[in-house]
Amino acid sequence: MCASARYPSCVKSCDVPARIAGLTYADLTEARDTEAEFGKLLDALRGSRRLPQTAPVAVGSDTRDRTRIRASEDSEQLGKGLNALSSLIWAPQVRTAVAEFRRDFRIACEQIDVLGDYKDLHDVLHDVQDRCYKPLLPKVRVSTPQDLDWDELASYELELTRDISRMQIISARPSIDASLRSPLEDLVRGERALQEAVESLDLSQLHKAVWFMKSAIATQPSRINTLLNTAARTLRLPSLVAAMSCIKENMTRAELDRDRVTDFQVGLESLTRLNETLNALVYSHDRWQEMDDKLRLLEDTLDKDVDELKWSWPYVKLGLEQLCMDSGDEWGPPLLGDCAKLDDALAAKDPMKIKQFFRRVRSRESQRFYLVDLQLKELCGELRKIGQPLAAILEKAE
Repeated sequence: MCASARYPSCVKSCDVPARIAGLTYADLTEARDTEAEFGKLLDALRGSRRLPQTAPVAVGSDTRDRTRIRASEDSEQLGKGLNALSSLIWAPQVRTAVAEFRRDFRIACEQIDVLGDYKDLHDVLHDVQDRCYKPLLPKVRVSTPQDLDWDELASYELELTRDISRMQIISARPSIDASLRSPLEDLVRGERALQEAVESLDLSQLHKAVWFMKSAIATQPSRINTLLNTAARTLRLPSLVAAMSCIKENMTRAELDRDRVTDFQVGLESLTRLNETLNALVYSHDRWQEMDDKLRLLEDTLDKDVDELKWSWPYVKLGLEQLCMDSGDEWGPPLLGDCAKLDDALAAKDPMKIKQFFRRVRSRESQRFYLVDLQLKELCGELRKIGQPLAAILEKAE
């Protein structure tokens, strides 16, 4: 291992120490791809991620279920392993190792709290959308107050009041970006308008309530998604893997409860898998986000003019084909089939068919991106479960 003044690299095969193995370095041994290795190192220095050797995450429903179950099992095993570490911290060898990596534990704990806070905010806003906003939309189309069940609307008012209270508590947490707190005012205005509508049987107030709710829902989910994904991208799990690997070495040299040591070792293996899954999902999410942005731009101009689609489609299609090939999931062939049909429509210069098949491509891509996004949020939820045992270790290490 060579950590020169210029760059950290490995030029000769060796047993890399556990405390270094979890960090990023250029592996230049044997027939490694030198360009890819230096690219990986540069990405790490810039704070981004590149995963040339990580298996892409497939996003079909069956694969999503398997990924969710595996992540749930791993987070449970990791929590058990961290609890085992907490129970062994009385041993001098363990306490010394934990003290050495206290900063890594603290940073991981803080980052997981941030991740959890944005996940909470996202979930509550999703509840507002599904339990209040969507059920109210058809109600504003009625002609007279007598056409409505006002008792039903009163139940939506109570639901909205509860959700706003939850959002206010979450938004007050220090980790939440202050810019996300002001849109809560629109939901509060919507709550007041809905209350007035129910008390006065007033359709105009009902319209106003729905409009205020729409104002918040139209902009906030995407902003919260961005902040949540940024928190996931910056989560320093590799440092935690390296710290726990070093602690494991200290454990093996001490006379400790074998069952608890085994629990810790299994937890470390689970953390390694969770880190790999998180990296792969963030990488996949970034690629689908880029494709979603491109297709959205084309979609915005499609009704006015198809010329932009004509010259840009070959480049966009290459990206879609690469995403399909990398995933190897069952949704790929239908999307590629629609891409081929769009090719034919463009060759035939048929505007109606061009729009039809572009929208089918856009719809399939949007569904896949949604599933990738959902997988990432589910994994963030699993990672949050390890925050409490990490905090317990920090408390005992003081």
